[in-house]
This record gives sequence, structure tokens and C-alpha cells, in this order.
Amino acid sequence: MRVRSQRVHRYEAAAVLGVVLAVVLLVAAATLAGCSQSPVTASASAATAPDFSGTTLTGAQVSLSGYRGKTLVLNFMASWCGPCRAEAPEIDAFYRENKDKVAVLAMAVEDTENDIRALMSGNGFTFPVVPYGTNVAEAYGVTAVPTTFVIDPEGHIVQRLVGGTTAAKLSAAIDAITP
Repeated sequence: MRVRSQRVHRYEAAAVLGVVLAVVLLVAAATLAGCSQSPVTASASAATAPDFSGTTLTGAQVSLSGYRGKTLVLNFMASWCGPCRAEAPEIDAFYRENKDKVAVLAMAVEDTENDIRALMSGNGFTFPVVPYGTNVAEAYGVTAVPTTFVIDPEGHIVQRLVGGTTAAKLSAAIDAITP
């Protein structure tokens, strides 16, 4: 009887450990797949940015090649992402202050046009957004939003910012590549 009782306890302990491990793995997967709240700055190795094309909410046709000769801040965001919503005023402030010298473009990821339109108009944001940017995000290797890329005038990725950013961080990134 005692041997059987020890076996039952071992099985119960193994089952509890298995459940705990499964929960830890699910939480880790959800964190990596969803919004990233911890900003990480990593200089990219001047890789050529993948080309893209799309139509903004205002109907403007955009493409990476159309930005050739100008520095581009390319932001991947979603209306359902808390850190994205928190950084949107910063992106907009940076855009309003720098739109004559730096291009800014956002790509909505796994979002609906109506939801992204509501976010933009409801907050008075003016920076351009392509409502269907999920394929572009995949081409850029984006695994969490918000993620922002700084692309130099020759079309090379010079910086990747994962997590929420600020107008000051964007200005510093631009200053670092501007002579």
C-alpha cells in the first residue's frame, strides 16, 4: 500500500510540474507574439530594407522606393496594442516637427481599417498609415508591435527599435545618421 501511495504522489507531482511548465511556456509565447512593452534598441547591420508598396488611409500610394533619397521612420503598430497607442502621440509629434526633413510611415499589423482609422481620427493623429501592413511586417521580420525602423536615404536599415519609442529617441536616431 505504501509503494502505491508513493507512486500516486510522484504522478501528482509530475502532473503539477507539467501544468506549471505549460503555463510558463504559454505566457512566454504570448509575450513574444503580442505587444512588446520593454524597449530594446539594436543597431541593425545596414541591411537593405525590403521594398513594399501600399495605400495610406488618405489614399496616397507609397513604396520604399518612393522614399529613396530621404530618411524614413517606418513604424509597425496596431490599434489593439497598448504600447502602440501610448507611443502614437510621440510618433505624431515627431512627424509634425520633422515632416519636411524625415518621412514617417506607419503600417498597421493584424488590424482592421476601421479600427486604425478610429485611432487616428479619434486622437487627431496626422502621420500616414497603411492599414494593411501585416505582409510588410513579415518581410521586415517584425515579431512584436510596436517596432520601428530607421531607414537611411539609400534604403538601408540603420536602426531597429522594438517596443514603445519617443520623439526624443527618434530624433536621436536621426541625428546619429545625419551629417
